[in-house]
Amino acid sequence: MLRSRWIRWLLGFTSLALATVLAAWLWWSGLDFRHSGGRPDATRADLAWLPTTPVPPRGRILAVLSSAERTLDGRGRAGYELTELSRAYWVFEAAGFAVDLASPAGGEAPRVVDDDLVDADYAFLNDPVTRAAMASTLRLDAVDASRYAAVYV
Repeated sequence: MLRSRWIRWLLGFTSLALATVLAAWLWWSGLDFRHSGGRPDATRADLAWLPTTPVPPRGRILAVLSSAERTLDGRGRAGYELTELSRAYWVFEAAGFAVDLASPAGGEAPRVVDDDLVDADYAFLNDPVTRAAMASTLRLDAVDASRYAAVYV
């Protein structure tokens, strides 16, 4: 009896995990973040998967960026990865969330821009709203956490 419950649980859990992975893959592949050599002149309008009509607001998300100018050992690049912010930002916006950017020091946080940019990354760099947000991140100690449904680090 105990063994059959365990087997049913294991099969159910495995099925759920596989279904979740498949759904995530289908959703992610539909957003087309694959490296395609991106166009430097891409804009928000070029992101076909972004809704063209306003999405009902679902709340706010706080994206926390690094203020580090260098790594602890003094080697390597520091700051936040642009691609990790830009792609998440568009997904949050498409889902109806407003996104605020914050960093420990506030203001413009140092960023790392790799050479694997896609249209979503270029659109983020070209968008006046996101450029303004990157230039003036909120100071982390001044953020009211109760305003946010989630925190993205």
